[in-house]
Amino acid sequence: GKVKKELKKALYPTDMAFYFGIWDERPHVCYNCGKNLGVKPLTLYFDHILEKGNPKYEHLRYEKENISLLCWDCHQNKSLIPKLVELREKTKEKYGY
Repeated sequence: GKVKKELKKALYPTDMAFYFGIWDERPHVCYNCGKNLGVKPLTLYFDHILEKGNPKYEHLRYEKENISLLCWDCHQNKSLIPKLVELREKTKEKYGY
């Protein structure tokens, strides 16, 4: 609702600073398929491996190791891609889930 939208707006600058930091540190390629992501750090490229929207994982929102860079196709289909399912399982283990 409205409160969630306002919260999202308030978090947006923080999110962008976090994402830009990751963008500056990593190659701009999809973790899964290797596609070049170009030079603009679009928010859709940043995937929370353990979803920030899940109350169980929301505290991992700003953990760099909980972010993978994905092209749009891989991001949309991440639950069907074995390499990304495996990454999710490894990340769960790392954080004790």
